Amino acid sequence: MEFVRVLAGGKITLPADVQKKLRIKAGTRLVLHRDETRIIIQTEASLKKEERQETEGWMRLSEEALKDAWDHPEEDIWNVYAKKK
Repeated sequence: MEFVRVLAGGKITLPADVQKKLRIKAGTRLVLHRDETRIIIQTEASLKKEERQETEGWMRLSEEALKDAWDHPEEDIWNVYAKKK
């Protein structure tokens, strides 16, 4: 846990070790998450990585959930339609 002081205009300075560890330099875009009592700051790049991982996780779950339906070609509506012609 690190403590920082809020300066005039609402500015804060991130401790040098935090900047180094998270590869934050001048121009790095940060994202603020807030609720009623706290603020979480993360880099935009890490947010995009989290979103990718979350999306990939949902895709895997969707594939698993639909795998049973996909594994029954006899129930494929397009095959049923094609046989009627």
